[in-house]
Amino acid sequence: MKLQIIFIILACMIPIKCHAMGSYNEIGTILQNLFQEYSSADCTKYANDDEVYKSFPFELDFNSSKRKSSKTYAEKNANGNIIVLNINKQEYVPPSVFCLAELQELHIQRTKFRTFDLGLPIAIERLASTLINLTISDTPISYLPEQIGRLKRLQELKLLNTSLTTLPNSIGKLSSLVHLNLRGNKLISLPSTIINTHSLQTLILNNNADLRSIEALNGHSNLKVLQADNCQIERIPLNLSKLTDLKMSNNSLTDLSNIHTLGDKTNILVCFLQSQCIIARILTEVQPDARFISWIQSPLDCTQYNNGYEILSSFSFVTHLNPISSSSSQTYGLMDSNENVYYLNIANQKFVPLTVFCLKSLRELHIRNTSFYEFQLDDNSIHTLPSEIEFLAPSLTRFAVYDTPVAHLPEQIGKLRNLQWLTLSNIGLIDLPNSIGNLSSLKELRLHLNKLTSLPTTLANLRNLVFLSLDNNRQLRSVQFVNDLPTLQSLYTTNCSIECLPSNLPNLQLLYMSGNNLADLVNIRTLGNNSNLPKYFYFSKNRIHSVPPQIGYIRDLYRLDLDHNELTSLPLDLLNVTTLHDLYIRNNRFSITDLQIIAAKFKTTNPNLNLKY
Repeated sequence: MKLQIIFIILACMIPIKCHAMGSYNEIGTILQNLFQEYSSADCTKYANDDEVYKSFPFELDFNSSKRKSSKTYAEKNANGNIIVLNINKQEYVPPSVFCLAELQELHIQRTKFRTFDLGLPIAIERLASTLINLTISDTPISYLPEQIGRLKRLQELKLLNTSLTTLPNSIGKLSSLVHLNLRGNKLISLPSTIINTHSLQTLILNNNADLRSIEALNGHSNLKVLQADNCQIERIPLNLSKLTDLKMSNNSLTDLSNIHTLGDKTNILVCFLQSQCIIARILTEVQPDARFISWIQSPLDCTQYNNGYEILSSFSFVTHLNPISSSSSQTYGLMDSNENVYYLNIANQKFVPLTVFCLKSLRELHIRNTSFYEFQLDDNSIHTLPSEIEFLAPSLTRFAVYDTPVAHLPEQIGKLRNLQWLTLSNIGLIDLPNSIGNLSSLKELRLHLNKLTSLPTTLANLRNLVFLSLDNNRQLRSVQFVNDLPTLQSLYTTNCSIECLPSNLPNLQLLYMSGNNLADLVNIRTLGNNSNLPKYFYFSKNRIHSVPPQIGYIRDLYRLDLDHNELTSLPLDLLNVTTLHDLYIRNNRFSITDLQIIAAKFKTTNPNLNLKY
């Protein structure tokens, strides 16, 4: 229609001569020829497909054994008619293409249509009885004609990087359409008629940067896969009962209000929301999606439970109360005389029920080998401890998670002001939130067997911390943010990659730093200098090449392990440490003579020393 209007206007202009272009009548004739060439597409002059493709301004390869989109080729059926045509990097698409009698697949790449306004030619309707697959990529198309709706056999339509701005209402008439890919265009909205494409199962809208709404899809009866990354969509769709795959990274979503209406008739749900990937697979035989989705977006309502019994009965497993004998590998709870559950150990279950955070008197919670997600998540790096942990802030004093994927802690962890013991062991923890520094009552923090690479600066705020374990965080290079902790007595950092000693830990008694990258022991004098208790320092399997004279000033040094380092000498100051009971210097670079001299010296100054060399 746009082309017809332009043609009529130009054809009616006064035929004034133009030195550069000839007359307007000549321009009108050219436009008319172009219009008739594509709209009429007079196919009567071609007796068969051979005559059609001979009219093409390029050669076709009929001998290609494998389809290659980078080539221009065709495939014939037993009748000698072309059923597959791939046009790539040609000057233009010949109008006679639409005269191919049995064409089933048409693929056009980097080849323009010679329409005046770059619309898809209306002659596309001539392929209505045969065309099953239409792909146009990297070819400008400003719009689709209404005639596209006549392709009743079309099952797959791909319009990729075509600059398409709108879809015609007739798109809803494509009754056989199963796959629609509109990636990399300039769509702003979808027509309301798209709801009528009842056979549509896959819709791809990625990289339509101005697309703000897909509400026209609401209630679609058969859509299973919807991808809409890198758009400007503000709301997720609703009532897509068969949806199994939803990808909506990098949009303008602010909430997931309708997510419980998606995929309620399927047992698989895949959500890619705000650049976060959650892949959920059914683990139970019950309808899973409602519970899984509500866990993502619906607030936990604890008011529906009157007591601990009702909360425990909401669990999907049996919790034995006050058992005569108990084991950490069993799930059990302890209840006081007021029927308050104050201790809970959940072990080897499928998932932790969210309602556990409704136990308002819970003082100790232990989770062992039990996921916080009802569904298996393929990517462990996205596991997060539920933010509802803050519900336990008034009562929780001890919290432990073992052998359960938790890559991140929510900022709400910092609200557990009464928490004294926190253990997160072998959970794949990647980082700690800054709010960890708000745990003002924390005495023991155990973070061994994780994937920490650094510690937050706020760790220095844990002024009551007595015990810290960071063993087997292989990529952890620094513990400088524990410097100056006034009450820290035990620090375990075995098998990390730490390069420098901590400093200014006046009450330190136990320091385990074997298996690190220490090159020296600078600042060792600042460790434990306010405590008269025995000091046990372990530095085996490092790269230590020297021990500073400061070693002589450590108060009450009892054991010093320097096995498996690069030492060639020891300072004289160490001879004067009469409290030293055990000294290990095996597998260093001492000469035999040096070792004999060292042993003789210590036999004189500290005859009770247990020297291993």
